[in-house]
Amino acid sequence: MVIDDEPEFHTDLKVALGRSFIFEGVLDAVGMYNKLSSFGNYDLILLDLALDGKDPSIGLDLIPDLIKRFPDIPIIVVSMESKVDIVVEALKRGAIDYLPKKELDFDLWYEKFNTTIEAKNLTKDKNRNKNRSVAIPEQPQTYPFIGESAQIKEIKRMLKKLSDSPHLPVLITGETGVGKEVAAVYLYRESVRRNGPFFAVNLSAISKSMLDSELFGHKKGSFINAEFDREGYFRQANGGVLLLDEIGDISADIQIKLLRLLETRHIRPLGWDRDVPFDIHILAATHRNLPEAVKKEKFRADLYHRLNVSEVYIPPLRERLEDIPLIIHHYFSQSKQHISIISATVMDLFFKYQWPGNIRELVSTIQSMLIKRSIYNQEKIGLECLPKSIQDFASDKKDI
Repeated sequence: MVIDDEPEFHTDLKVALGRSFIFEGVLDAVGMYNKLSSFGNYDLILLDLALDGKDPSIGLDLIPDLIKRFPDIPIIVVSMESKVDIVVEALKRGAIDYLPKKELDFDLWYEKFNTTIEAKNLTKDKNRNKNRSVAIPEQPQTYPFIGESAQIKEIKRMLKKLSDSPHLPVLITGETGVGKEVAAVYLYRESVRRNGPFFAVNLSAISKSMLDSELFGHKKGSFINAEFDREGYFRQANGGVLLLDEIGDISADIQIKLLRLLETRHIRPLGWDRDVPFDIHILAATHRNLPEAVKKEKFRADLYHRLNVSEVYIPPLRERLEDIPLIIHHYFSQSKQHISIISATVMDLFFKYQWPGNIRELVSTIQSMLIKRSIYNQEKIGLECLPKSIQDFASDKKDI
């Protein structure tokens, strides 16, 4: 659905991309709600921010309501407006991308539409089973373990070896944002269990009261609001790989249960009167210092030793700076951009910055500077395209 007050814009889209997409256009919010109410099964909403030709707040105010009413339809905003704060505000309110109307690069627009719709359909497929509330990893080409530094090459070698022993737990450690889940997926893709299921469970994101049920399952009626049977992640992942992320954040009760199941290879769902065997490769990940937590009696020593049969430590990005160009190249290529558009000053800064957020921060920076380059309509990415934290770092360095 295209929501734009300029009929000529609708025509331009249909002429340029009508062979690839079916466009339905409306000129204002009234027409939008009428269309969406009668036929809400759209793959994408393209929303002009300035529906009166001048005031971007009109489109900005529509975004939250659209997301609330039609949460499954992604929104890309378009505008003649190129102010960074307006674009950032649109993204904050829930739009997934921005395209400038001053630059009708329909090859880029085709790529954006296609990528967005594919991601929407992938999410829809993942959510068909209500019990599967965490993401199944994407295919290797879109979920790569990027890096050719000596450290990453050694880690990949270790993961391949460990994938041959699917009954031995693996503990993946490292700072937040270094790519622990990416390493887990790499092991999974190399494993004899690669045709089985994969689940990555962020233990810190599940309430303590529900963690037992989420992990081990429950029987209908076993507690208040238990209106249906639930398998739990251990049974859902049977025959495959289960990543227990943020293992350092679990309570003492859950630690005891995990220790028991690692010893017996059985679980007992809530409300059941018997144990159930399972066959999964258990991976655990944490950014916390578990030996220190053991010393402070915040983590069980026996569970730590059970999990730490094989530890894989992912070093921070600042210790493998040679991987930065490879990571940038990968994400640039997805937007059909080349790393050469980064100015020498910015690239030099990337090798001096400490990257406290590691890969996650670098990827966020890449996305931010590509958007700002488009907004500023610049040939090269300069310092002004970087997040404020990195600009502040640059201003403190006399040699940059």
